[in-house]
Amino acid sequence: MPKMSKAKHAFIQRFYRFDEDIQLVDYLSWQSNSRGGVLNSPNSLLPGDLSRYERLQKRNQKGKAFGENRTAVFTHLKQTIFSSYIKDSYEEVTEYFKVILKNVALSKKVSIKQLVGSQAALNLTALDIYNMGSVDSISNAMIDKIFKAVCGKLSVKGDDVLIGKAVCYLNIRHFLVHGDGKLPADFVEELKAEKIDFSCDRRGYIKEGANKFLI
Repeated sequence: MPKMSKAKHAFIQRFYRFDEDIQLVDYLSWQSNSRGGVLNSPNSLLPGDLSRYERLQKRNQKGKAFGENRTAVFTHLKQTIFSSYIKDSYEEVTEYFKVILKNVALSKKVSIKQLVGSQAALNLTALDIYNMGSVDSISNAMIDKIFKAVCGKLSVKGDDVLIGKAVCYLNIRHFLVHGDGKLPADFVEELKAEKIDFSCDRRGYIKEGANKFLI
């Protein structure tokens, strides 16, 4: 059995941590709403002294609607964790691919021509090289450029319906990063056209009902 590389081991471990985050917030949410849950209190937002937590204390003072306020708090927490999961997953996968590409390139077992073709041109100015300061930094910059070139040359045939849905899923990252999860009306219509089960609240933000899809 081939030995697992350090990069793959680190990649897998990061996703174990991501999965733990998802499971933990789901567990806490369940404990806050289920009958007999350790975080479900009929007389306060959460059991224990909340005076040291300014925002939770203010939420705790909003009348007797503790259940509704508790749901609001944990719903936002879950949305935040799930949004982070999508963004971090994208970044980790991209970084892992770059590490693989760098190791392949440095091993010299694969020609750069095999990766980007014989006409590959990487633009690095003298000032760029000077500012990078080290061979390792220059190597990383070149790998980044090669990675982008490889992505630009990929031509994979696939099912058009599947690709259409995948594009919608990838576009979600943009709105999670730049719009805090608020979806434009035209994008919502696009999701409906692709028959993706996705819903927003009245303000246009991703609802908790989308959590199953997001993870």
